[in-house]
Amino acid sequence: MTFLNTFKKALSLLHKGEWRELYIRALLSLGILDFTNVDIDELRLSPEASNPYSDTGREYLQTVLSSFKITKTDAIVDFGSGKGGALITLADYPFAKITGVEISQEMIDIAQRNLARLRIKNVNMVCCDAKDFTHIDEYNYFYFFNPFPCTIMHDVVGNIKLSMKRNPRKINIIYLNPVCHSTVTEGGFFKKIAEYDHFVNKFYIYTGEENTC
Repeated sequence: MTFLNTFKKALSLLHKGEWRELYIRALLSLGILDFTNVDIDELRLSPEASNPYSDTGREYLQTVLSSFKITKTDAIVDFGSGKGGALITLADYPFAKITGVEISQEMIDIAQRNLARLRIKNVNMVCCDAKDFTHIDEYNYFYFFNPFPCTIMHDVVGNIKLSMKRNPRKINIIYLNPVCHSTVTEGGFFKKIAEYDHFVNKFYIYTGEENTC
């Protein structure tokens, strides 16, 4: 983005009164926040367990989240939360609980620094393989930005299905760059109900519900 375009965007944010967004962008431009891309080789991770990290982009995720009626009874997991870019956006919404699950402790350390610099305290982070994070009965939203191969996605979606049997509820899945779309919809349990544009990819939205009767 050129300096002129950046300046115009800043003026637009000021005109709209979006001081927080302007503040975040200023910290990014100064290198105080770190959402730079990371390849799995840099983190010494296996391609069988993880994909490269890149940031979602606040504006695009905000558009998606604004389509939901999020309340203080909702809770969300960001699988493959990386440096916390999506977590920072999620913290703008009234979720009762926000949890980032990330396999790399190095990435968690960066995310925690980013969160601390924005004084965000309502986010919890867990360092583990996504398929091993099974204590999910309290969550009804799940976010993915193509964080791992379809073999891992299969196990994670399977865990969500098992959780819905233990605690029947409606689940919403937000999936950016849905490489494993067929894995999510396998068996017809989750259905794609919407899609949204991203500057490179697409957001797919899925819903599924387990009833008590």
